[in-house]
Amino acid sequence: MIYLVNCDKLKFFKTFDSLNSVIDYLKERNKTDFDGGVFGLFGRGQKEVWNGEESEWIDDAYYIDSAVLCPKGKPNEYFTFFIRCINSEGNLIELD
Repeated sequence: MIYLVNCDKLKFFKTFDSLNSVIDYLKERNKTDFDGGVFGLFGRGQKEVWNGEESEWIDDAYYIDSAVLCPKGKPNEYFTFFIRCINSEGNLIELD
């Protein structure tokens, strides 16, 4: 599988061989080029489940699709790194 990571604001595009290598890279980049704080991995979905006449939103399967890093000294600015995965057949697949 190939993991693709891009950030339009930074004109950044890079490939990786595993999700762990993506996360390790982002951790290191966060320390050197960003604020070094905790960064989020996003993508959890929710689904509506009906219990009789009432509905409740619960967490669905967790699919990672992006990470958000904040630059040093600019707490109101952020950079979204989109993460996608392509399998050996060339199909886009979900990350979990």
